[in-house]
Amino acid sequence: MPLHLIIGFDCLSAQLKVLICFRSIYLLKEIFGQSLNSEKGPYTWPELKELNLSCNYLTSLDQSLKNIPNVEILHLSQNHIKDADGIQVLKNLIFVNLNYNELEHIPVFNISSCRSLSKLYLKNNMLEDLEGIDCLFNLEELDVSNNLLSSYHVLNPLDKLKALKVLTLEGNPLYFHSHHQILVASYINQDALMNGFQLNGKTLLPTQAMDLPVEDVDGTGILINIFLSGTQQMSSLIGHVNCSEGPCGLMNFIRKSFLSGEMSVTLPSHQ
Repeated sequence: MPLHLIIGFDCLSAQLKVLICFRSIYLLKEIFGQSLNSEKGPYTWPELKELNLSCNYLTSLDQSLKNIPNVEILHLSQNHIKDADGIQVLKNLIFVNLNYNELEHIPVFNISSCRSLSKLYLKNNMLEDLEGIDCLFNLEELDVSNNLLSSYHVLNPLDKLKALKVLTLEGNPLYFHSHHQILVASYINQDALMNGFQLNGKTLLPTQAMDLPVEDVDGTGILINIFLSGTQQMSSLIGHVNCSEGPCGLMNFIRKSFLSGEMSVTLPSHQ
């Protein structure tokens, strides 16, 4: 039922803590941008903590969100949202669900929400990279499954997420690489990797990093074999690695040495 047909709905704005509305909203300002039953200005919703507008017809997030300043849990899945940057006005977010939309980039969050947000779900969108995700300092769960992530280098921002515990990449083009887990491990922050990190529902062990097959520079996914010419080069390699970083440090050093051209490689023969 459209909200403007609910008599007395405006009177609830000062006390509602949870609002759920399906299959009736085209614009956020229909709810938060105006008084529904009068010519008064928009009401604020100071007690609203959880908002669920899944399964509606939203295409963007407008500035009327500033009238719900204390929302912590936001469900906006199964809309048609192409631009979610209006979310930047919300300062207290801890959980955001934007699954099944049409996003082409990571939303820009308020600096306060960058510190508080712990769970972000972006499944089934149109993301080609993760630019901006590194600003979410305390993110613990990230679902970007069924997007358009095709090259592993787009995972670079994940190295900044020390608190990350759960990552889901299923259904992306890169997911189907035969060495997917090992390659993803090279982009995960070492602190996160050492604390029971889960990738696609399975615990990713730090020791998996030791057999790292490195990607070629242009990201096409061709594996290469690393050959260190003799004990002197091996000693030199180990001497440049911070031993306190364990296998993760060695893994990242090898990958970065290859990409910078400091390590010799041979391509596997094709018969």
